[in-house]
Amino acid sequence: MVSCDGFQKEPDNGGIPTDLSFTNPGDLEEAVNELYRLKGRSSYWLRHYMQAQMGDDLTANPYSSRAGIREWDMMNVGAYNDYLLYYWENKYGVIHLANYIINGAEETPGASKAEIDYALGQAYFWRAWGYSFLYAFSGRCR
Repeated sequence: MVSCDGFQKEPDNGGIPTDLSFTNPGDLEEAVNELYRLKGRSSYWLRHYMQAQMGDDLTANPYSSRAGIREWDMMNVGAYNDYLLYYWENKYGVIHLANYIINGAEETPGASKAEIDYALGQAYFWRAWGYSFLYAFSGRCR
């Protein structure tokens, strides 16, 4: 994992209300399962470590590699690079779902303290994971 000091703040734009989102402990468990599905999707293939591929002449041929990979290999990544968009979109998906769980877990009717604590622990961890990758990738971590 990569990391550095400092944190990014996510603005509250009045997103999904969580006061009625979790109606039973099963809903909370499903949200945690979905969090893992999104985390897995955000780490799929080499897109998760794409920035580590920059300048790696052993794994990408600048004349035959896919265009998205070729931009990374040549250290000239465009704003609409499919790998770049995939990277950011999926990390933010994990962060948004983690926030959803954090905002609504404690209000889940019928959930035990252990179930709530488990869901919150998973959400806080994976939110921090997503932010650490985005922060390191943003170029602010030196």
